[in-house]
Amino acid sequence: MKKVSIVIPVYNAASTLDRCLGSIFAQTYPNFEIIAVNDESKDESLSILQSYAQKDSRLSCYSIAHGGVSKARNFGLERATGEYLQFVDADDDLDERFLEKMIYLLESTSSDLAVCRFHHPFFKTYVENRTYDFSKPEELMALYQDCYGVVMPWNRLWRRECFTVPFDEEVHFSEDELGNLANLPNVKKAVSTNEYLYHYFFAKKEENAKEESCVNNIINSEAFWNNKTSFYYLGGRLVPKRKAIIERAIAEGTFPKECTDMPYYRLIDYCFWQMPAYIGMGIPEEGLAIENYHIFTEPDFIEGYRLREKYGFRLKPMTDAETKALAEKFTSVCYKIYREKGADENFKVAYAFISAFLKLFAEKIGTLDPVSFNAQKMLDLENNSTPEAIYVNSLL
Repeated sequence: MKKVSIVIPVYNAASTLDRCLGSIFAQTYPNFEIIAVNDESKDESLSILQSYAQKDSRLSCYSIAHGGVSKARNFGLERATGEYLQFVDADDDLDERFLEKMIYLLESTSSDLAVCRFHHPFFKTYVENRTYDFSKPEELMALYQDCYGVVMPWNRLWRRECFTVPFDEEVHFSEDELGNLANLPNVKKAVSTNEYLYHYFFAKKEENAKEESCVNNIINSEAFWNNKTSFYYLGGRLVPKRKAIIERAIAEGTFPKECTDMPYYRLIDYCFWQMPAYIGMGIPEEGLAIENYHIFTEPDFIEGYRLREKYGFRLKPMTDAETKALAEKFTSVCYKIYREKGADENFKVAYAFISAFLKLFAEKIGTLDPVSFNAQKMLDLENNSTPEAIYVNSLL
């Protein structure tokens, strides 16, 4: 029975550690090691870890000087001895069959990486039961274009030998996405499941369990839409790093040359995937309309869509006033979609948001190539072929 190395960065997680560790020790797959890295917590986290380590030798506890989540993960990564690798956040928990099912997926499909869906109150995941052969550009890009197929560090299980590049300790937003991307060239085949096997903990605003969470810091900041500190702008700073990773992989032959436009995927798509969190947490519609207008006029956003013209569509030419008016209309439509469909587990709200944007802002200029996720959404709209397309067409 092969061993799983589970790396847990821990910072002020005393209120959630019991639940997190309990879910790991309850796994139906018993051969694992837990490498818990205490990042100089100020609460009782260390004593809780030490108590568990005394009871079960599978948990090793370390303490380091406070340096952030990437430093803690890298410290644990260096000490991982298993054939499989899993990262867990100290306030989350696992389905009891997480390891068993993810290992089965890896072994039954001879894959290097397994990805599952996760529970989150606002961010929605739509990965399906599928295998991806990365020797085919369209399949590599299919997983990368699924917003949570590559972003998060924890809804996945790696073969240990495929995770060779440490996390970038200089980056404090989306460092997990960069880490995944940097190691993706080592993957020849990936597999995903539509089962919810990971449970993300999201603290209420009055709680401070995620006091350093980017989500809370952004959403709780005053009128963030006026200061360009949201997900989009933080992600925009990472475009040069994404480019460097992808260009190096293409030069080394581990990514196909068709991936040249990938650095912009996360940047311009994530602004739509983030909106359910904004709306669900009560961001005012007028504020989000301003945020969207700012994003839609950013040079990087426009450049990202220009690079997608090879897939048969482009952004419509429009004046600044037209863009502002459509940004307000788009935002209003998204609030309506969220109110009416947000609770429907069978309706992909983020897909509907993207479809609404394309309906308002994009136009067909050739044969739509479904290798591009956006082109596929335009085909869905054209053919009225999905629940999201049908609904958006009825609204617009």
